[in-house]
Amino acid sequence: MVSSIVKRTSQSRRGLVAASLLLVSGLISATGAAAQDFYVSGTVGLNNPQDSNNAGQLNTGFTTQAVPGFTSMSLPAGAPFSWNTDFSDGETYSVAFGYNLELFRVELALQRSSNKVDTHTGFTLGNMDVSRADVAILGTGLSGSSVEGFVSSSGRMESTSVMLNAYYDFDWKGDLDPYIGVGIGNAEEEVVYSSANGSVINGQENDFAWQLIAGFQYQVDSSVSFFGQYRYFHADDPDFRTTLFPGTVGIENQFQAIEFGLRFSF
Repeated sequence: MVSSIVKRTSQSRRGLVAASLLLVSGLISATGAAAQDFYVSGTVGLNNPQDSNNAGQLNTGFTTQAVPGFTSMSLPAGAPFSWNTDFSDGETYSVAFGYNLELFRVELALQRSSNKVDTHTGFTLGNMDVSRADVAILGTGLSGSSVEGFVSSSGRMESTSVMLNAYYDFDWKGDLDPYIGVGIGNAEEEVVYSSANGSVINGQENDFAWQLIAGFQYQVDSSVSFFGQYRYFHADDPDFRTTLFPGTVGIENQFQAIEFGLRFSF
């Protein structure tokens, strides 16, 4: 039931993005666009990601092993588990094709971001903090470290998004003008978490995404603009199966970015 609702919601959001693209296409056609009204742009920048509170629940019942300080415990399907992941700052890149409508602009942008895992901390299973427990608590054949030490820092999160952005350009009657923008679209989110003996999560999922943008642009000449901007990006949490616990976990994907770019009108 839950999965069907999520599936219908995802389909409706993709439909919203497709309808928006058709609307923009019709608007451009209806205005009788002149060649010089179109533009292409590109950006590079740095992003600062929010830490992810990875929260999930067991898909099946699970019995922990007895280890020093912890007795064996049987947990039912649906029991919660979680841990926190700290990501390092990363890079962002984008290219866009757009159209000017006097003080308004619309564009279709292809954006990419990448962040490496710094640390995994705060592992809970049921209502029990197992961060410092011997990893053997999770199953026979595992040993040699704590649960926290077992999950390594070698991992990453990457997002490739197609976004429909709309901007309002303020006219300050000078060469330097501010602008604000908002965007919706689809993000392909890829997550890799690793452990001492293999993969904890290795998956890819498409989800709805939105963003807010604010910046300043400098008109170099009639066809070239240089701009710098702040961007807040938020994608729906992708859900992946994890080998750490027999369950499914959601990963948070949000970041702030500072970006610089060039825009060429033609």
